[in-house]
Amino acid sequence: MHTYGEPISSEHFHRAVNVNDEDLLVRILQGGNVKVDVPNKLGFTALMVAAQRGHTSQPPLKMERWYQDVSEIQRRSFLLGYRGPLLIKAAHPATLKFVSFRLVKILVSNGTDVNLRNGSGKDSTESLMLACYAGHLDVVKYLRRHGASWDTRDLGGCTALHWAVDGGHCGVIEWMIQDGCEVDVVDACSRWTPLMRVSAVSGNQKVASLLIDAGADVNVKDKDGKTPLMVAVLNDHEELVQLLLDKGADASVKNEFGKGVLEMARVFDRQNVIFLLEERKKKQMPKKSSVR
Repeated sequence: MHTYGEPISSEHFHRAVNVNDEDLLVRILQGGNVKVDVPNKLGFTALMVAAQRGHTSQPPLKMERWYQDVSEIQRRSFLLGYRGPLLIKAAHPATLKFVSFRLVKILVSNGTDVNLRNGSGKDSTESLMLACYAGHLDVVKYLRRHGASWDTRDLGGCTALHWAVDGGHCGVIEWMIQDGCEVDVVDACSRWTPLMRVSAVSGNQKVASLLIDAGADVNVKDKDGKTPLMVAVLNDHEELVQLLLDKGADASVKNEFGKGVLEMARVFDRQNVIFLLEERKKKQMPKKSSVR
């Protein structure tokens, strides 16, 4: 808690956001001694912190302080080696939603840069990505109204839509696509589309179906010649494999090493997927005509 005898610092500023103290935040900004975009120790601005943590009321008093400071979330994520959208998964799930949407409005009204990226280590994110990942649609809409861009990328070349599909919030993803997000945008490292990330990370059928219905290419290839179907097979997402096949994924495609999905499934001993692929292959074989 800040006492009036000590000088205001950026640490007080970030603490005001972390503990959801709107009054202190406003007083600090009105004092003019702290810049609104000053980063915390891990390179995250106050807007980045507020955007990912949500829009509801004060946290329950009984909530433990474990992970309450978003800096701790980022520190643990860094130590665990999480990259891109997966970084935020190191957080305690109960903490991300307990910051008022009003904090975002206060920061934006005081001139924070909605497109500013952090520079903390191997991940470079911005507030819109974090809000999309966390599923805070009202924050996403607000940031877009105030100039946040869909085209910004993190250091891995991922866009806000890549982050959103990792978060798995269909309402946010649907709105993003309606607002003009390119459904088959590729990242800069692996040339993965959002659908490819679903195949690699979550296997979320609802998200995959939403992307495909919006025009995502089920047979797109990454830099190694892998398709979403191949990646789903490798990650043993059996139900997603079924969905992709039903949506037109080509099971006969080979990667750059000449390997197909059935071979990949056998190498990695994906027994359920092997059975699924073999049964589908049998059904597609032409029936032999009976000789009379």
